Amino acid sequence: MKETIPTEQAQGRNQQADAGAGRRLAARGAIVLSFVVALEIVIMAEVERARGDVRLVHLMFHLKTRDLLTDEQRRLYHEARWSGHRPMGPHGGGSPGAGSPMK
Repeated sequence: MKETIPTEQAQGRNQQADAGAGRRLAARGAIVLSFVVALEIVIMAEVERARGDVRLVHLMFHLKTRDLLTDEQRRLYHEARWSGHRPMGPHGGGSPGAGSPMK
């Protein structure tokens, strides 16, 4: 004859099993979330490194270009770039002399 388990005892075992499964699932979810966060950090670091490289190249070309200009060309550029008659451009600007590197 098969032994029967009292209903309360069976429910207790089921609840314990469910709780254990829930804890394991939560732990796995936490591991996956940690992996995703770590991957996002690595990707963001790579993006910022690439942005830094682009900024460096941009600045280097500004400096090399400046060396190719005559004094008059530099003066005209400075007036056009930093005069208050021009709306704010891609590199800032605005009021005369504000942040100007060529005062």
